[in-house]
Amino acid sequence: IAEVIDHVSALRLKARVQHEVAQYEAAITTLNKAKTAQAAVLARVRQDSPDETPLQRQVASAVCLQLGKHYEEQHEGDQALAAYTEALRYDDSSEDASIAQARLHL
Repeated sequence: IAEVIDHVSALRLKARVQHEVAQYEAAITTLNKAKTAQAAVLARVRQDSPDETPLQRQVASAVCLQLGKHYEEQHEGDQALAAYTEALRYDDSSEDASIAQARLHL
């Protein structure tokens, strides 16, 4: 499971670099891969290490938040809203996701 956690971190960093060099679609694709990998992490953690579940839910929320920001920058409001909503499903205390979601509703 540690390898998958590291893979998610690497994918998030890769997406950040892709964004910085204006490879926006590639960044979105990379973040979607990170989201899928993080879902696998959550499934394993729930079984093997339930005490780590809250932390991994926060990571999943952060991935969705990052994805939402990329969608929003690409003027894909519906997809951004869906990503922010998913971020809140993982971590309902995420102020950043709540603010981003509210901003899109304005």
